[in-house]
Amino acid sequence: MEKIKQYLIDFQKKEFDVFDRELKVKFTKEFITSIIGARRVGKTYYLFSLINKIKDRKSVLYIDFDLPQFLDFDGRDLKELINLHIQTFGKLEYIFFDEIQNIRNWQYGLKEIYEEKKYYIFITGSSSKLLSKELATQLRGRTITYILFPLSFREILTIKNIPCPLKLISTLEKNKILFEFNHYLEIGGYPQIFKEQELKEEIVKDYKDLVLFRDMVERYSIKNIYVVKRLFEYLISSFAKEISIDKFYNYLKSQNISVSKKTLYNYLEYFESSIFFHFLRSYKIKGRFKKVYVNDIVFVEKEYGRRLENVVFIELLRRGENVYYFKNKFECDFVIHKNQAIQVVWELNEENEKREINGLIEAMKYFKIESALILTYDQEKEIKLDRYKIQILPVWKWLLR
Repeated sequence: MEKIKQYLIDFQKKEFDVFDRELKVKFTKEFITSIIGARRVGKTYYLFSLINKIKDRKSVLYIDFDLPQFLDFDGRDLKELINLHIQTFGKLEYIFFDEIQNIRNWQYGLKEIYEEKKYYIFITGSSSKLLSKELATQLRGRTITYILFPLSFREILTIKNIPCPLKLISTLEKNKILFEFNHYLEIGGYPQIFKEQELKEEIVKDYKDLVLFRDMVERYSIKNIYVVKRLFEYLISSFAKEISIDKFYNYLKSQNISVSKKTLYNYLEYFESSIFFHFLRSYKIKGRFKKVYVNDIVFVEKEYGRRLENVVFIELLRRGENVYYFKNKFECDFVIHKNQAIQVVWELNEENEKREINGLIEAMKYFKIESALILTYDQEKEIKLDRYKIQILPVWKWLLR
């Protein structure tokens, strides 16, 4: 325990260079606050930003369970950390457990601490399924869960102190915003890449390896590394597109690679659990994966129409919307149930206008929606067709709403 005690002492002297995020959480002793998000999306620094707001650092216990000194720590002994902190500093009110799913039996020790109702408890994790599954079984009704995504375009403008008026915007203001938006479409919103852009390629490679080997191969004891790597590459190359496990299965079969469809579907679930990939289900075929998106566009090829669509989807998730993909005779990229239909296209022109509008109208009729959006790079107007109203809006302007 001496090494851990020194860790606690060292933490008291740490200073954090952080920026505020849009995600707002409530401080409460009635619930455990759970913050999930993909690796390196900024969860640790988000906790640091919360800690910065606490005047008395001695009342704060912060543990990073990604560190080697906690490699063999048993979660049933979490109470010992509480006791050690109080013995060392004489007080405790705030508890922050970072990447708690890395230690075994964490849910049992956490339940014991929570039931005292003495502390504000915050936990983070990089696996949505592992965290939510164990919280549901041991701590049902005792948690509030938030998802932290990469930096939004709004957050980036705020960090850079760039004003973003939505009305009466000057040409100079628009040019500045478009410059930043073009940059955002290049590098995405991962905090580490935002701060160290010259290391983008190295960070991207390192992060992909982390997801593949730590979140997949090690966590789920996967033996068939070749197949999971090929699936990883297939999903990345298919971003903002429909995916087909049947086609991927047949491809493997043609290469004389033996694997069951059930195994491939399990791998999809594991990838979704890492929060690196998000799968959008169609409205009509519930439960089946239809389209795949990545947590941030920095990880995919520079096809800007698809990058634009990916940005919109992640923003819809960030806003907490319940989103479907609609496909019948025509297609509609996103439907917010009984509220709004959305198409995303880089530029609306003579070649694609009829197709995009037909997809919207079909979805609007099906869901009895009377207004819809077509989000483009930088077009703005309104179309009225009978009783249907379609607003065409630049994505950058929609993101700033």
